[in-house]
Amino acid sequence: MIKVNTEELINTAIPLMVFIFKGFPKTGTLWIPGEYYHYYKKAGGKCVMKKLTTAKIWQFAAGQFGWAMLSVIISNWLVYFYQPDETAISQGQTVFIPQGLVVLGIFTIIGGITAFGRIFDAFTDPMIASWSDRCTSKNGRRIPFLKWASLPLALSTVLVFWSPINEKSWLNAAFLLVMVLAYYLSITAYCTPYNALIPELG
Repeated sequence: MIKVNTEELINTAIPLMVFIFKGFPKTGTLWIPGEYYHYYKKAGGKCVMKKLTTAKIWQFAAGQFGWAMLSVIISNWLVYFYQPDETAISQGQTVFIPQGLVVLGIFTIIGGITAFGRIFDAFTDPMIASWSDRCTSKNGRRIPFLKWASLPLALSTVLVFWSPINEKSWLNAAFLLVMVLAYYLSITAYCTPYNALIPELG
């Protein structure tokens, strides 16, 4: 965060700043997000950067550890779990979804599901980003998303590897599709605001 003089902030007359910070006191000082440092400084304003402590850096890093671990699990094990090779099958691994190029004769089921999940993710990214930017919670624009998305993210990651029927079934494929979409929505709701915290820390 940046400590600025509110009189200078008014005098800079930057439309973006006036829009975001309308209603601030006309005298004294104000803490504003670090992402607006460039605009304020360019207009000639004087500001003091808030010191970023080591504890806060570690707290921010800890927030990444959780979602990064879940992302690695999905990336490394999803295809192996649902599209096992002959060796794994011969050793007793259960096949939960139909195998082979069964989607239009081009894709495997797991390939189609992961591809659709990524397309879905491309649409939800800007949507979540917009909601986060316009959030007016007393806890800030980012923290509420991190709080509410963390549990669904953990739960959907677990359920991705759970099938309602313990044998090969299209119902398992449908359930997997729903859980993969839930996973991508949850990780977007967490990661997008989380990464947006970076310029607001200092």
